[in-house]
Amino acid sequence: MEDETVTLNNEPSEEPWCSYCHHFTDYKRKWTTYPRADLDGGTYSEIIEVPHCVHCGSVMYDLSNCRKFIWGVRLFAYAFLIVVSLLNFFLFDITATGIIIWFLCFGCTILMCKLPVKSREALRTHSDYQKLSNLRR
Repeated sequence: MEDETVTLNNEPSEEPWCSYCHHFTDYKRKWTTYPRADLDGGTYSEIIEVPHCVHCGSVMYDLSNCRKFIWGVRLFAYAFLIVVSLLNFFLFDITATGIIIWFLCFGCTILMCKLPVKSREALRTHSDYQKLSNLRR
């Protein structure tokens, strides 16, 4: 396993963000392997490159991927709630059990939207960093 130190460019939007240092810091690329299943019933090792902060050693996140992931989870959660609502209120008669099930599904939707914690934290700390840097100017 090799480590490669990368310095920053002038384009921070393509650089990974460190949620703990609250900055686009230098990072090391670490490669890890994950076993994946193939179509023949066997497995193969997928090599994934994960950036780690040089200063604190934590995993860094690509902000554009975080945004896409959060919106994908929200889209899935809202689609789930719409399907449950259509089934519950239009396909079947409205009953107390149906309303309770709908409220449970509504709670699950809220929890699903809050689920990508690390991605939400990375975007929140980046937003805080941008607000502070705008105040300093």
